[in-house]
Amino acid sequence: MKKALLLIFLFSFCLSKAQNYYDDAQLRQHINIEKRFGDAFSVSLEQQSRIGYNASTYTRGSLDLGLNFRINKNIRFCADYVFIEKRQKNGDFLPRHWYSGAIVLKKDIGRWKFLYRNLFQARYGYTSDFLNVRYYDRNKGTVKYEATKRFSFYLSEEVYIPVNSPQTKGLDRSRSYAGMNIKMSKRQVLELYFMYQVQLQKNDWFDQSNGYDNKLLKRYFVYGIGYSLVID
Repeated sequence: MKKALLLIFLFSFCLSKAQNYYDDAQLRQHINIEKRFGDAFSVSLEQQSRIGYNASTYTRGSLDLGLNFRINKNIRFCADYVFIEKRQKNGDFLPRHWYSGAIVLKKDIGRWKFLYRNLFQARYGYTSDFLNVRYYDRNKGTVKYEATKRFSFYLSEEVYIPVNSPQTKGLDRSRSYAGMNIKMSKRQVLELYFMYQVQLQKNDWFDQSNGYDNKLLKRYFVYGIGYSLVID
């Protein structure tokens, strides 16, 4: 998994060097509350906010309702519905509805944790005054190290593959993460992270970001903070 993540990162980096980009620094925040029902089932509610245009303008807010079913300590299934209000070029906010299902595989080796998530996502939203439905296959690998009982650190790489785009085939964007988790109590965790997102191919049909200049590909430099609470 380490070699695969490194190869994906190098491929994304080399491809991005040959393109012209619109760069944007962003701030993101999320709060997640999870309620567990025994060892197998849990329900989660997450609120997220994004500030873009070089951290000057509120661009998106969302609520994510998730269901999780754990087969064992190494395998779990997830299903999510996300309601989004996203800012457009004219300043209006349009609603979007996302539905997804995923499988998450995990392996612990000492203080190291290795995770792989495969997620299929259907995105319903308005683009240029008509309803657009986008399907994505999203693959994410994570390597996490538990340094102490309180502090852990992780690296992640995620790639997006559009399924129903008539224009773009293969990888169309990637995300690279570096972050740390601070365990505040038995059930509370504070997360600090940096995320670099690069659009690898132009995709006018999907129009990935209506709020920016669509003549250029996009790169996002994201600084994020999150809070998680688990309720038994």
